[in-house]
Amino acid sequence: MLIKDKDFQKIEGEVCKLVEFHPIGTVQEGKIKNASILKPYATIVVKCRISKTNLTYAITNKADFVHLWEALRLRRLKENEEALVIWSIKKYSTLGRFIYKYFHGPFPKLTIWICPTKSYEKINNLIPKKDGEAGFLEVAPIAEWKPISNDVLE
Repeated sequence: MLIKDKDFQKIEGEVCKLVEFHPIGTVQEGKIKNASILKPYATIVVKCRISKTNLTYAITNKADFVHLWEALRLRRLKENEEALVIWSIKKYSTLGRFIYKYFHGPFPKLTIWICPTKSYEKINNLIPKKDGEAGFLEVAPIAEWKPISNDVLE
């Protein structure tokens, strides 16, 4: 299992398909319950184009966990949808990335997209997709959870 941010860095900016979500804690009224400071909030299994096998990651950031919970437990995936995740710190401003070097724990890093089925394959050019706007609309997120507000993004 990959736990530290340096473990995630090999998939920096990659659009990955969320295969499994295993919460250890729960979220009730916006607050995390049943979680231990010694364990991650959840684990996720993702499929990424840069790896031949699925990768398992520990979710140790509160905001990332709450967003996954909202997307997968409260909203729930419909039959013709899939969840995609993108781990990245590149979205932070230069100042944000500088601060991240020393205090990376509190920084949420996951963007979560709920997209139409087969979006992962189309985004990663594993199956053909349409060009232009039609191609974008085929894979455009139906719902999105960003790690932070746009104010601190570049």
